[in-house]
Amino acid sequence: MKISILLLLILGLFNPLFSTLFNHAQADAPDAKELPTPFQVFGNDTVHYSLFKSDFLSPEIAAATGFTRAKNRALLNVALVTKGTMGGQAAQVSGIYRNLLGQQRSLTFKTIREKTAVYYIAEFRFNHEEVLHFDISVRPANSDQHHSLTFSRKMYKQ
Repeated sequence: MKISILLLLILGLFNPLFSTLFNHAQADAPDAKELPTPFQVFGNDTVHYSLFKSDFLSPEIAAATGFTRAKNRALLNVALVTKGTMGGQAAQVSGIYRNLLGQQRSLTFKTIREKTAVYYIAEFRFNHEEVLHFDISVRPANSDQHHSLTFSRKMYKQ
């Protein structure tokens, strides 16, 4: 079994339908914004991201990647794609998330490298129907630029 191909399919890196189904953005949630696309463009760079519960991963993929499958955990996948290139590019990715009470936690991104791609995944915990605000910074390798993403999601355990 090719884990790299399965992981890309599971993470939905380039699949807007997947992101629509699993991002759980709620327009009626306090302070939550629904995003029209699972990416943001910054000149020649595009930052793709998807958010989904960790129990969506098969036990085999979770074990191979070191992620914990649980109803109260989710994964944030981030990839930087530069115009004219294939796959994700190397970058420094960092971020935080906070709840409506302002309680803030850091995101620790794990680098996933494949033959022609690099992407970054952070695992985090959440409570049922909790609105979380994310602030993500992506700095392309060998560059002084940095791209900032800010978005909110209402998370569900079911």
